[in-house]
Amino acid sequence: MKIMQSRWWLWAVFIWFEAKSNNLLLYEINLVDEKQIQVSISWEHSWRYDSTKAPYNHDAVWIWGKIQENGIWSSLLFKRIHTIKTETVIQKPIGFLIRRKNIGEGNIQDKIYIELVNPISEKTSEIRLFGTEMVFVPEGSFYVGDSVSQYTLRTKDGNPYQIENEGTIENLFAKSEQNNFHPQSLTSQAPHLPIPAKFPKGFKAFYCMKYEISQEQFADFLNTLTFQQQKKHTVSSPDAPWGTPALYESFSHSARNDIVILRSGIEPWLPATYGFLQETNGKHRACNFLHWQNLMAYLDWAGLRPMTELEFEKACLGFSSPFPRQLAHGTEEFVRAKTILQDGTPFEFVAEIATFRAGVVLSGRAAHEQGIIGPLRCGFAALSQPNRLQSGTSYWGIFELSGNVWEQVINLSSHGVQFDGQHGDGNLTEEGFSDALPAEILLNGNGIGLRGGAWNSFISDNLTYPFRDLAIADRYYIYTIPQRLATVGGRGVLTFE
Repeated sequence: MKIMQSRWWLWAVFIWFEAKSNNLLLYEINLVDEKQIQVSISWEHSWRYDSTKAPYNHDAVWIWGKIQENGIWSSLLFKRIHTIKTETVIQKPIGFLIRRKNIGEGNIQDKIYIELVNPISEKTSEIRLFGTEMVFVPEGSFYVGDSVSQYTLRTKDGNPYQIENEGTIENLFAKSEQNNFHPQSLTSQAPHLPIPAKFPKGFKAFYCMKYEISQEQFADFLNTLTFQQQKKHTVSSPDAPWGTPALYESFSHSARNDIVILRSGIEPWLPATYGFLQETNGKHRACNFLHWQNLMAYLDWAGLRPMTELEFEKACLGFSSPFPRQLAHGTEEFVRAKTILQDGTPFEFVAEIATFRAGVVLSGRAAHEQGIIGPLRCGFAALSQPNRLQSGTSYWGIFELSGNVWEQVINLSSHGVQFDGQHGDGNLTEEGFSDALPAEILLNGNGIGLRGGAWNSFISDNLTYPFRDLAIADRYYIYTIPQRLATVGGRGVLTFE
């Protein structure tokens, strides 16, 4: 009799599976019993290459879940994962990462059987699963710096610096240069030395989010917070009227961010519901207006961590030696994205096409051109069979590391090097902040900076011009504490262990 009663409650639970990443789907959900869920997964353009085909890596999917009991959300805990065509690479209590089981490429579909740590009970009203595509960055030595970019990392002789292990670094420098634009001193961009062994340097393997956090992903995050937590991560109070923007002051300054209140909250017990007024709004676009506390909380909630500026260069460049002012797509030449097609749809892309030397990027408009005022869809340049230049991907297959929105990374300051690579545990403080970073980084933003440029970053065709924010090695804003700006977003990484 108790089992029948338990099963009645089981089937009354509302299950919502959301995989918010380009062409990633979780569907055909079934509750097998009180402790097991079955779900189908598919994602497009998956790959797994061996040592015979560059870039010798694979993509994957990180999946995590949330459960609502008595109106409060917490992390869904996973005990055992069983798959058929994919395999589990990393499993933690709050999430797991799967990749295709065999060498190959193309679209992939599979069924996942998830055994939970705790049974679903009468207290459970809703379960949500989330997913994001990841790309494997293998272990190995690599170079940082290109010798000419603003405050580029370098050896004492001015050459690119090779990181050969995860040990302590005592001889990494920044280029000293005087210009009339930078407000800080010549030594302000230098790394704090020594850089401890515990600081993630990129030599060790890690997984990086394939795309920047999308607006829909961030709305999903907001929708699992309490009213008080939502107040800390939005511009307007959660009890503001229907249609009120969440991350910016007015629609005239939206910069293509469309997250709004769909249902007003009631303080203190009923949080707001966030979403989009139309299906053709920008939920597939990269999320801008992300304050550094927004990003750190999102990554903690998802069980991920921020990447360091050294890992950023590895994620862009691969193992090869850099050349001056190189962008993430592998060359110093570029085609500026200017003409949007199918705006606001899941297929939003641009009319501009890469050449044999120039990759497509979304960057600042030149004086004589009409620019795009805001970010584009995550992976906007990818076609059905993309090449690296057309899709704008890094050596490993990671999208938009140059342009679209700024990447927030852990820098090499005295505060930043305290970071030891700790991942989020899925839980936030009562105020909604991450508790997975040193207090100085969390409270004041010291230790966090910007890399990679954004949709309004000026990028000159003239390679002698000092400013080139989209260059892999450019560190002009690396010690600028990120604010809630129309140009700032981010993504997370996961250490391979």
